Amino acid sequence: MHKSNLGQANRSSYGLEVDKSDAEKIRKILVNENLLDESLRILKLGQSIVFPVKNIDRVKSLTTNLKFFRIEIFNFPIKQRRPRTLKEALAEILENSKLSLLPSSYDVVGDIAIIQLRPEIESISKDIAVGIMRINPSIKVVLGEKGKISGTYRLPQLVHLAGEERTRTIHKENSCIFELDVSRVYFSPRLSNERRRIYEQVDSDEVVIDMFAGVGPFSIEIAHHRGAKVKAIEINPVAYEFLKHNIQLNRVDRLVEPILGDAASVVLKFKSYADRIIMNYPVGSLDYLEHAVEALKPCGTIHIYGFSESVNQWLRAVSTRLNQLGVDD
Repeated sequence: MHKSNLGQANRSSYGLEVDKSDAEKIRKILVNENLLDESLRILKLGQSIVFPVKNIDRVKSLTTNLKFFRIEIFNFPIKQRRPRTLKEALAEILENSKLSLLPSSYDVVGDIAIIQLRPEIESISKDIAVGIMRINPSIKVVLGEKGKISGTYRLPQLVHLAGEERTRTIHKENSCIFELDVSRVYFSPRLSNERRRIYEQVDSDEVVIDMFAGVGPFSIEIAHHRGAKVKAIEINPVAYEFLKHNIQLNRVDRLVEPILGDAASVVLKFKSYADRIIMNYPVGSLDYLEHAVEALKPCGTIHIYGFSESVNQWLRAVSTRLNQLGVDD
C-alpha cells in the first residue's frame, strides 16, 4: 500500500479491464458472483473501465464473450470507509477517557444536529460536532444546546459548533414538511412516533384543538393523515408565522386554522367544542387543564403532556388536578 502525490491511499491488485460498452454488464456479473473487490475503487482509463477483482481463475471464465479485456496488476485507490459511530469517528482524535463521555444520542431537525452541552463535554464539543458530520454527511449544521428549554416560548439556548452558520431548516416527518428556525421556535423530533400514535387515533369527523401548536406538527399531521379539522393555537409570533407557512406547504389550509394567542384565553371561545384536545406544554400543561376541560365535548379526549419522575406520578398529578376541577377522570 502507498499514497499518491495527492495523499490518496492506493493498493496494487488484480484488475479486469473491459470496454465501457461492456462495463455495466460485467459489473453486475462480478457483484452477483462476489468477485468484485469492494474495498477498492473502480478505475476509468480512457474508453476502458477497470474493476478490482478477486479469484482470477473464476474471473477469466467470465471473459470468453468479451470483445476486449485485459487482466493484470493495477494500482487502485482504497475506499475510505465512513465511520459508523461517534467513537469510530473520533478514536484517533480523543483519548479513551474522553471517548467514554460521547453522547449516545442527539436530535436531528432537517439537516441540523443538536447535542446537549453537558459540562463534561463542552471542551470536546467541537470535536463531537465534526464527528457527527463525518458519520452523517446529510448533516450540514451542528449546534449545542445549553441548559433546559424554558420560558413561555420554550426557546432553547443554542451555540454553533460546526458546519454552516444558520439555524433555519426544513424537516420531514410522517410524510409532512416543516420549515422552522430551531433557535426561535420549539420543536422536538423525538415526538415523531408520538405524533403518529395520536393521529392514528383521530377520526375524520372529529374537531381537534391543538393548544400549543408550535410550527404545526400535531395539527398538520392530523389534518394530512386523517382529514380532521384542527384549531391550532400558538402564542409565539415567530412560530405562528411558520405555522401558517407550513399549513400552506402541506396543503391543509382547508382543515387547519392557525390562531395567534394565549391558549387560556383563546379556548374560551370554544366551550364544549372539541372532540379531542392536545396539550403539548410539559412545563405548564396542568395550569391550562381547566381551560381544556371547558373546551372539551362530553366524552372527549385530552392528550396532556408533562414532566415527571414516573408515569404513575404524572397520572396522579393529572387526577388530582381533575378532581380539583370537579371532573371525574
